Amino acid sequence: MADAERSFNLAERHRRFIDRLVASGRHATESAVVQEALRRYEADVEAAVAHQPTLRELAEHGERDIARGAFTVIRDDAHLDEVLDRASRRADQLLESRQRSGRDAA
Repeated sequence: MADAERSFNLAERHRRFIDRLVASGRHATESAVVQEALRRYEADVEAAVAHQPTLRELAEHGERDIARGAFTVIRDDAHLDEVLDRASRRADQLLESRQRSGRDAA
């Protein structure tokens, strides 16, 4: 059954896209375009599934922070920029610290 032919209906814009990719030489055949698209989609789905436990953990952490009042109310766009800049600087510091720790252990 693995070699069975399949038939699909495609929107006109997808047919034109496939035609352009084959005409440009990026893919040798229409099937190659569809196979590449499915490979990428499969990888996206697998990545999303793999990230679900981490996202769930982060959501639970956020809910606990909210429950204990550990959050910042954003007043306006300028305040949001300040908060994001501060968070970015803190993330950079943590990354540098971890990189130094890794070098020190080596």
